[in-house]
Amino acid sequence: FPVTIRFTVDPAVYQIAGVVKTTFTALSAMNTVTFDMATALVVSSVTMNKLVSIIIPVYNSAAFLDKCIQSVIDQTYTKIEIILVNDGSTDTSGEICDSYANVDSRVKVIHKSNGGLVTSRKTGLAASTGEYVLYIDGDDWIEAELIECYMEQAVKHSADVVVSSHKVNLEGRIEI
Repeated sequence: FPVTIRFTVDPAVYQIAGVVKTTFTALSAMNTVTFDMATALVVSSVTMNKLVSIIIPVYNSAAFLDKCIQSVIDQTYTKIEIILVNDGSTDTSGEICDSYANVDSRVKVIHKSNGGLVTSRKTGLAASTGEYVLYIDGDDWIEAELIECYMEQAVKHSADVVVSSHKVNLEGRIEI
């Protein structure tokens, strides 16, 4: 059946996003969403007090993983579960994931054999218990207010999808 999607792009969302590469980000009311080069927050209903499952596929990203995971742990929207899917990493990524699970009860780790990004996201989604799902790549990081801002924009605009895009230039400045 056809799905109607209302998009909103708000400058406030642009200003708080902090991903270190060009990124497309979406908040969506669909149950499954596929994006190329994406961070996506999937929503089944829009309220400000529901659990958000944050799925982070991990493959040989030890050099970036601490910053990524810490940026999620530090979110101002605190009703979250963090699902780290170690996709057969051959570096210390798996151990880093386990160390976070040992100190923060919101962190779950799934170790699986290498199957790629899509299978990691699907594995994380199957394990999620949140009303909402946010996908973040293991080599990215987000600003502390990102999830809260997305939720506010979805409510404010009655939007099915909240989209932001930006990049950080070599001087560390965000370009929109």
